[in-house]
Amino acid sequence: MSYARYLENFFVPAKLAVLYPHPGVWPSQIVWGSFAILAFVTVVAVWQFRQRPYLAIGWFWFVGVLFPAIGVMQIGIQAMADRFVYLPMIGLLIAITCFISDEWFQGTRRWVTRVLAPAILLALGVLTWIQIGYWKNSQTLWEHTIAVTGPNAIAHNNLAYYLFEKNQFEQAEAHARKAIEARPDYGEPHLQLGMILEAKGQPQKSVEAYRRALQIHPNWPMAQRRLADALAITQQTSEAITEYERLLTIVPGDIQARLRLAGLLGESGKNREAETQYREALRLSPDDPNALNNLAWLLSTAPQDDVRDGAEAVRFAERACELTQRKNPLLIGTLAAAYGENGQFDEAVRATDEAVKLAREQGFVDLASTNERLRELYRQRKPFRQGGGEP
Repeated sequence: MSYARYLENFFVPAKLAVLYPHPGVWPSQIVWGSFAILAFVTVVAVWQFRQRPYLAIGWFWFVGVLFPAIGVMQIGIQAMADRFVYLPMIGLLIAITCFISDEWFQGTRRWVTRVLAPAILLALGVLTWIQIGYWKNSQTLWEHTIAVTGPNAIAHNNLAYYLFEKNQFEQAEAHARKAIEARPDYGEPHLQLGMILEAKGQPQKSVEAYRRALQIHPNWPMAQRRLADALAITQQTSEAITEYERLLTIVPGDIQARLRLAGLLGESGKNREAETQYREALRLSPDDPNALNNLAWLLSTAPQDDVRDGAEAVRFAERACELTQRKNPLLIGTLAAAYGENGQFDEAVRATDEAVKLAREQGFVDLASTNERLRELYRQRKPFRQGGGEP
């Protein structure tokens, strides 16, 4: 099949594609037809060896050099690839060129050759110009590939991704579903479909797509992260916690996953577990401002006495503000809470003044209002506690 298809593309280079997917099983009549073509050409080349040795030389060059790429051992998902025939086709060109020189470049036939040669070159030039046009962008390339090869899971999936990047979500979803239909055991279209559904505001449906992707590839970090995020968005907190914990068994150094897990644990009242995750995030990245800030907030405002530690909270919050050059009002608000927990109420009031000013300058009206309410609490010499009259 590979030999016959390469020959077809060599002599009729009109349906070239960037990827020719392997169908799994070829129809027997096509296989035997291809075998018949190869057998016929081989017999002619051997029969003509004494009179026209170049036919055998060119043909067996083509057959021999191409042999490692014909799929005796299938590697990858492609049935064939045009790049594999660059060197083998030198043999065909040797055979054709010598045959034309021997048979047609003599006497009156020479004029026929002189007419045909530029016509063939012109036709090849036009085909090249047409082929180059398909490489204008990813959309034209993959649409042409689908037109040439028929149902093509990778082409549909890649086209879906391109359309997704262009915010053409309806068309992207259609191609992702066609990719799944063409190859149900291909995980990437399921992930792609989940991302598209999220972008369309359907996070619950995206959960199903991510779960299917993970059924196909159980230890796929990207799909695992997407699933955990989607569960968190849809407020399925306990399931999201489970999926983040599973993600961290696959990628223990994922700082953002630890921070998201810690946040969910905190929201669930599991502040000790949240503290553990924040501290592990800081062990992995000691100067991560988000980890410093979130741990400082937890140590400042947790309802449990055995979790709070004002002095340590101040140290973490001051470091977070230093790293961000005191330009983030949220982090400065955390510093104020840390000062309040540590009994430094004057410093807490000054920090909230700073946070309010920055928040208003940056357009964060709600954050400014929250800090104003907290400022009144600190003026009364009271620290802030989560769950106890939260502003």
